[in-house]
Amino acid sequence: VRPQHAKIFRATEEGISVVVSVERNEPPLVGSSVVFSNYYLAANPKVDAGGRLVAYDEGSTCRGASLIACIAYTWWRTRIGDRVFPGTGTLSRNGRFLGSLSVSSRQSRQLVVTDFLTNQSGPRIPGNYTFPYFAVGDDGSAMLTVQVNGSYWIPAGGGIEQGVRISDSYAFPFAIHQEAGETIAYFGGSVLYRVNPRTGERRTIPVPSG
Repeated sequence: VRPQHAKIFRATEEGISVVVSVERNEPPLVGSSVVFSNYYLAANPKVDAGGRLVAYDEGSTCRGASLIACIAYTWWRTRIGDRVFPGTGTLSRNGRFLGSLSVSSRQSRQLVVTDFLTNQSGPRIPGNYTFPYFAVGDDGSAMLTVQVNGSYWIPAGGGIEQGVRISDSYAFPFAIHQEAGETIAYFGGSVLYRVNPRTGERRTIPVPSG
């Protein structure tokens, strides 16, 4: 059963309010046709330090006889004001950079980092279809799982060729921080790691049990 609308709420000490509300609109399905709804699904809100909604992901639904047509469709995109970017998005903590990960085929995804200060986008970076996890730092660098050989940190404006492999397996990127002038990436799976991708320095972060 598909919902008829989606909402994003804002909760404060004064109460709960609706900040995004979109109703589903979909053409009727006739025979063996394929129909796509509007982008009515609202999810993954991104807020600034003051709690203001900056961006969110919006999704569409597809139904009909052609499974291939539905798979090839852009299900999700990221909305920032009047601008939309293909794929699910993540903002850097300072709000300057947006990483958007979109489906390019049934086997892969592509990550693009956009700099809102210069209005420029970096090259497309191939990601992993099954593990679509990534993070974007305040310096415009990115961290993601790639299709074949593990997880990479990508410098700002660079492609996979300039990337540094930080894990031979599919790790979960959590965050990229600037600490004492150095770029530090946090990632893990069953174990949490802290790594400086430029120097290769790495250490394990103790994770409380229980």
